[in-house]
Amino acid sequence: IRVLMPDGTIVEMDLDEYVRGVVPQEVGSSWPAEALRAQAIAARTYAVPSTSHADVGADVCTTTHCQVWSPVHYPTTDLAVDDTHGQVATYGGDIIRSFFFGHCDGHTRNSEDVWWAALPYCRAKECICGFDTMWGHGVGMCHTGAIVMAIGGKTFRYILAHYYPSAKIKSIYCFFKPQ
Repeated sequence: IRVLMPDGTIVEMDLDEYVRGVVPQEVGSSWPAEALRAQAIAARTYAVPSTSHADVGADVCTTTHCQVWSPVHYPTTDLAVDDTHGQVATYGGDIIRSFFFGHCDGHTRNSEDVWWAALPYCRAKECICGFDTMWGHGVGMCHTGAIVMAIGGKTFRYILAHYYPSAKIKSIYCFFKPQ
């Protein structure tokens, strides 16, 4: 993936190396493992089809415009990325736009109520996060809800299925057995 750095340079890096720098910046390193795995897949899914900075030859940047990235890594978040290597969320065979945000006010929003299009995997959902206010756009995965679900024993697959209904987790890598 080609990453636009704050100084304007473009650095090409391995996709999982990029995701290792995104996960702790977007959510922190002390989250429950299943919530970190869900975030790793969401971050990878967001990055793969991104062309946000094609005009300068990059796919993504390091700010909230795309996903916050830093070269700082942590063992917990690196493990979540490794555990989900190559996995992305898809709908109808295409990689989804995996939006996520800080916390909601008890329910997420339909994509068309916030932005330009009705995405079948970004539907308003009840959320157990327990806040009275919204922090973020409200579309897709609620970070605080993902934490609460993980603490309650839900898997990353359950968390992603809740926030991205009808999406499927698939591998973007093909492995061929040598003959």
